[in-house]
Amino acid sequence: MRALHGLLLFVACGAADFAAPAAAAKPPEKILVWITHTFIGGPKCISTGPVRNFEPPGFAAEKEKLRRAGIFPAHEYFRDLATCEACQKCANYHREILFEIPQEQLEAANKAGYNKTTAPTAAELNEYEAGKRFRAKPDIGSHDD
Repeated sequence: MRALHGLLLFVACGAADFAAPAAAAKPPEKILVWITHTFIGGPKCISTGPVRNFEPPGFAAEKEKLRRAGIFPAHEYFRDLATCEACQKCANYHREILFEIPQEQLEAANKAGYNKTTAPTAAELNEYEAGKRFRAKPDIGSHDD
């Protein structure tokens, strides 16, 4: 019986060595904020020359600009806002480009010309993400069964 108690004590003490280590403290989550920059362009932005259409800037050039400033966006989004094209002399695009960045990079983003803004709604982000995915057209037409 003493041998059994000794064996149980040995197993219990030995099992403590194999127990799962205490959970390490989770590092604090990064707080993300949205920043924006508005781009407006078109014929009114040039003083001479023929009327021509201008293309709004995209993400690639703006991301590169932010990367040079030490800012690494987690997410991106854009809004195209309405413009007047009645006389062909006003801007033909008005775009807001938004990036989600860590809060500690906000000061550098301000120096790069971006300001803090409210986040796009979940519906806006879902619609944007859905628009980026390729959906092949069905190879059979719709039919009624």
